[in-house]
Amino acid sequence: MTNLINDIVKKVQYLVENVTAQAQEVDKLNGVKLNAIVLSAEHSNIAPIIYLDSMIADGLSTDSIALEVVRIYREYTDEHVHSISDQMLQYDFMKEYLSLRIINQAENRELLSQIPYESFLDLAVIIYVILPTNDETNAYIKVTNQLLEVWGVSFEDAYQQAIMLFNKEETVVTNMVDILNELGFSGFDDMGVPPLYVMTNHSRMYGASRILDTDVLESFAERMNADLVVIPSSTHEVLLLPVTESVQTIELMNDMVKEVNRTEVDAEERLSDHVYLYRKGTGWQ
Repeated sequence: MTNLINDIVKKVQYLVENVTAQAQEVDKLNGVKLNAIVLSAEHSNIAPIIYLDSMIADGLSTDSIALEVVRIYREYTDEHVHSISDQMLQYDFMKEYLSLRIINQAENRELLSQIPYESFLDLAVIIYVILPTNDETNAYIKVTNQLLEVWGVSFEDAYQQAIMLFNKEETVVTNMVDILNELGFSGFDDMGVPPLYVMTNHSRMYGASRILDTDVLESFAERMNADLVVIPSSTHEVLLLPVTESVQTIELMNDMVKEVNRTEVDAEERLSDHVYLYRKGTGWQ
């Protein structure tokens, strides 16, 4: 793999002028490491990181990968992205784009040595920047100790700003049957299966953080007149299961979560290997 990556870097370096191309192994969530190329221009404070693993897995040749890397880099260097990149170092601009994300604390100890966080249950709440791009998508940037230092702001101040913006966002809770019906799968509402509800945000990106919205959880528990088993489906959403037999249900669900994580969920998107319990009227147990 090292020789393959080095070959791609050499070809990228040949194709771009006044830019330094370097291979880098990037630490992602839950111990996942990805191969990337970092492209640094002489007069830019921002160096885009372009990941290679998916292109390699798709069987693209080194020439094709190098050309795709250059295409992505040239898109990055357009006027719109450059203007945002320059503003990334200014807290007065970036503070309007802060949000919160939850990750597994135990699986990310090394990463959390560089990222300030608040503990929540056995999870970690970190600050993210969500920046809109010119192709109707968003760029997600972790707020590190180094970035806070550049901004000249404390974690506490940035965290309070992120909470304020987070509380303005809407928490979306949808019956799983309704989602399946929208996707063209019908008949589930007649099968007598326990009701499951999806809790996320509007974008369905990193929406598991909406479990921090205890007002919605409490309101939902009261409406269901039940406690809630919170199933960590992924970092993007959780499932809510209204229950009355809490302890027995939790024991059964933990094994299921571990199996689903092992076989169905990408390693980087795993949130936890066990369920959580929110009790109506008293909160998290």
